[in-house]
Amino acid sequence: MNPTAPSLLKAVLCTFFCAVLLLTANTPVQAARYDLDQTDISYTSDGRSYTLTKYMPPQALIGSGPRGEYWIEDWAQSGWDAYFDYDEASDTFTLYNHAGPYQRLMFLEYDELLVDELMNGQVIDSTIYKKGPDGIYSAYISHIGATWTLDRYITDALEIFDDEGGNAIAASPASYTSTVPGDGSLRDFVLKKSPMTSAPPFCGNRYMLIDDYDDDEWVAFSYDASTGIFAMYNAASGDEPYAYRKFSADYSRMENQGMSSGNSSGVFIRDASGIYSSDSVEIYKYITDGLLLFLNNR
Repeated sequence: MNPTAPSLLKAVLCTFFCAVLLLTANTPVQAARYDLDQTDISYTSDGRSYTLTKYMPPQALIGSGPRGEYWIEDWAQSGWDAYFDYDEASDTFTLYNHAGPYQRLMFLEYDELLVDELMNGQVIDSTIYKKGPDGIYSAYISHIGATWTLDRYITDALEIFDDEGGNAIAASPASYTSTVPGDGSLRDFVLKKSPMTSAPPFCGNRYMLIDDYDDDEWVAFSYDASTGIFAMYNAASGDEPYAYRKFSADYSRMENQGMSSGNSSGVFIRDASGIYSSDSVEIYKYITDGLLLFLNNR
């Protein structure tokens, strides 16, 4: 009997099983995917339990609102588009978001802007903003205890309109470069007559991120797959988004376009713990965790 044959067989078998084990160990584990039209998804964020679920807002909230006669278009399509009207009689500009007017602005002397914050068409706050050396208008809001700024790419557009007039803009759109909030990066914009003066009606699905043990802790969102932009809603905003958000391709950054002075615009950077922050402002982690979960399952 040849004693080397069993030894050779053992060596071959050992090599085979080791290869199988190594291949298995290096095969990536795919996360489970769900059909959000059929299934709610539970997840944990910062030690609390939340649910991502499909959501249908009350029909009374769904509709289309005025959009503005003039369009500030972000050529990079990164979520910084804006719309406004100009009233020649009162010399005021009105800014619009998805649901309707949210700010009214008037140029004053000495590089100042009078800004009225609007809710349901009514003025809820008025503040005078002063233009700084960097071209950004800012004001100290006493009841908040902080300094707020106006988005420069919007005020730059209003200054161009103020110089050239609506007829000139309608005849020949004005291209310009300006900074966006947050990291102050430069973007190319074009100011032109809007092709439509009403926002498109609600379409597509909405989803909700809700605390499993606190029904008052929730946000809702819709998602435009063509642009990668989330429109964010909460109990206070109704059908008027309080922000538009978009993740970078590698999810390391998120652009946030706040639609009122109470929501900061800018670029939020993701840290090692998964929190997106900009300066001293953080976005609730359960929200960004839920949005990323949605992207993994859409």
